[in-house]
Amino acid sequence: MVTGNLVFSENLQNKNFNKKFILYAVTTKRLPALQLHGVEYFFEFYQNLVMLNNTVKNINIPIIVHLHPGAKKNLQDLKKIFSNLTFKTGEISKSLRKSFMTISYSSTVIEDSLYNKVPVMLLDLHKKNYIHFQGSKDPNKMNKALYYINNISDMEKCIKTIKKSKDINFEEYIFNKNSRKNINNLLKNFF
Repeated sequence: MVTGNLVFSENLQNKNFNKKFILYAVTTKRLPALQLHGVEYFFEFYQNLVMLNNTVKNINIPIIVHLHPGAKKNLQDLKKIFSNLTFKTGEISKSLRKSFMTISYSSTVIEDSLYNKVPVMLLDLHKKNYIHFQGSKDPNKMNKALYYINNISDMEKCIKTIKKSKDINFEEYIFNKNSRKNINNLLKNFF
């Protein structure tokens, strides 16, 4: 990548050590807009919510489910079904500010999280082997910015690892410049 991310780099100083939530956000699309690779089908999203609703009891950490616009029409029904989860819509940045980590599968929230110095777990419980970015497959490896996990046991271990990590290295995934500099660098290559 020549310039780094042109959009997400402004919030690099977003470090708040009192973040208490896990953010779960995935791309869920309605059937006419669905693609075959890189998104979760609604039934997979629903199965993950069942698992996360139960997991909250085990880990004793609240989980915010930030709904993709394709699923927000189900907000009230999901709140009734999954009482252990907190559901949000609207600006993802508001949920990110409260979260010490993000769980996703494939979504721009992955980049948003990394650029806001929030570690990410790519959760692939359905073992589709779509890997948005390469990440550590070891749930016990400290201070990693990105993990790829495909089972519940490793997910719970990884949450504990991220919670304990104090010096997470994001440099492999982000560029420490602002958007103006990134755009200027890009334009210099063409003129």
